[in-house]
Amino acid sequence: MQFLWKWFEDFVGKGIDVFTLTEVVFYVSLTLVPMALPLAILLSSLMTFGNLGEHYELVALKSAGLSLGRIMRPLTVFILGVCCLAFVFSNNILPFASLKGWTIVHSIAETKPAMNLKPGAFYSGILGYVIRIEGKSDDGNILKGITIYDHTQGMGNTRVTTAESGSMQISDDKKHLIVTLKNGHSADEMVNQNTEISHPYTRTHFMEQRVRIDLRGFELKRMDEDILSSNYDMLNIGQIEDELDSLKRDRAEAGAFFMNRVNNKFFRQGPPHKTVQRPVSPFKPSAVLPLPNPEMEIKMAPPANDRQKQLLVLERAIQSARASKTDVESYMQEKENLIQPEVSLKLVWHKKFTLSFACLVLFFIGAPLGAIIRKGGLGMPAVVSILLFILYYILSITGEKFAKELIISPFFGAWAAPFILLPLGVFLSWKATTDSTLFDANAYLEPVAKLFKRRRR
Repeated sequence: MQFLWKWFEDFVGKGIDVFTLTEVVFYVSLTLVPMALPLAILLSSLMTFGNLGEHYELVALKSAGLSLGRIMRPLTVFILGVCCLAFVFSNNILPFASLKGWTIVHSIAETKPAMNLKPGAFYSGILGYVIRIEGKSDDGNILKGITIYDHTQGMGNTRVTTAESGSMQISDDKKHLIVTLKNGHSADEMVNQNTEISHPYTRTHFMEQRVRIDLRGFELKRMDEDILSSNYDMLNIGQIEDELDSLKRDRAEAGAFFMNRVNNKFFRQGPPHKTVQRPVSPFKPSAVLPLPNPEMEIKMAPPANDRQKQLLVLERAIQSARASKTDVESYMQEKENLIQPEVSLKLVWHKKFTLSFACLVLFFIGAPLGAIIRKGGLGMPAVVSILLFILYYILSITGEKFAKELIISPFFGAWAAPFILLPLGVFLSWKATTDSTLFDANAYLEPVAKLFKRRRR
């Protein structure tokens, strides 16, 4: 429903057939499985064990010598199979469904709306034509006061057709609009395209005339899937790893280019230096030192005094520092532009696995919790499931947001929600195995009552 309301404005009035709408809803529904599957497992496990506990069937099984772990074993095997299928779905089916669904959605959004003529208004939805009518009959089949401006020649209002009445119908191949005009006239002004000199126009009166208008722009044209195939949500694990390798290579090339630029700017070497033998010093060994490179010297007028020399050196140093700061900022911005796609790709890669693990964790939360609450149906289990799922969803969204803002790594951003809820599942499983009265109000009120009785004594 959220998807339909979001794209309602782009779908209405496009003349989309039922099959296309059904296809869109089907593909979009598949994209909602990563959100619906964990909630479904949590709710179903909580309801199942809640019903067993409410009807004392867990008590009967435990009295026969079966532990809660032994009772949960068949469902645990089933959930493990569901987790495997969830991974296959997330890696193979989900990218395909996303690509197909959003391709159709964008194709519908780019389709022109169906023609809707309103009395007294100019309709320009048909390429090359502007149509105006003064009124309609009650059934909408007969049009009155029709005016058609033909702009197909690109010369302005040089062709105008008016009629007292008329009707419109679609051709059998659904590609043309046939307008039947009655009792009208058409005016055609001939203009020389080279000299733009107007000539006398021709005026034709008719009793009945048919105008054939092309409607191919109103057809639903499927856009090329390759346009959206590079979207991260439409890639499988192998394609994501290829994209990551490309991004790492681009980042390495950008870093190497920046370091070469820095080296050439601050540590560049001129042509091979000439050497000269220095006189031997009694304190230092003889050394072969390079002569100054004449190309490296700054040609400038000798300063008048040391003060001017210091100011000139300081000004050049400030200019060099500003240029270096600009280079560093440019490199950091380019590096961040390369890091952001890499983080998004890593998040999508980890989410292929987190869906399966989240299903397993939520099962070990729902099943023990149902055994402890001992309430079946859609009342208490639904409320508890929704609250736990909202917690899981908030943790997932927060982790992904922190990862995209480079606060935490993509690994912790994607695995934050199942890792945080995992201790809760272990705790509830332990409490349910030991027949804990975790949600029994008397278990918390009895110690308080005993404390008051002791004080009275």
